[in-house]
Amino acid sequence: MLLLSAAVALITAAPASADAATCRQGDPPITVSARTSCALAGGFVNAWMNRAPWGRPATRTYRVYSPVTRRSYRITGTSRGRAGYMLVTGRGPNGIWLRFRQY
Repeated sequence: MLLLSAAVALITAAPASADAATCRQGDPPITVSARTSCALAGGFVNAWMNRAPWGRPATRTYRVYSPVTRRSYRITGTSRGRAGYMLVTGRGPNGIWLRFRQY
């Protein structure tokens, strides 16, 4: 978990651009909408990886803090796929959207 926390800390450093972007500073890479900062997406990935069930589809909602807006947002994530290769999509208010692969 320490490696995951370090990776997420690196992810949180870069904001999203005006268009959809990929946050490449950590593992896994995260694709985000123009309305989602890499910092917010990294917080969601951290929450998901620490609490969501591994290896089976799931839907979970987490309250995630954005250092960019200084607000917390409820983001609902849904995973699909199979053990070892899950695709997780998160959606929240105001166009918040992110996607990453959970290996």
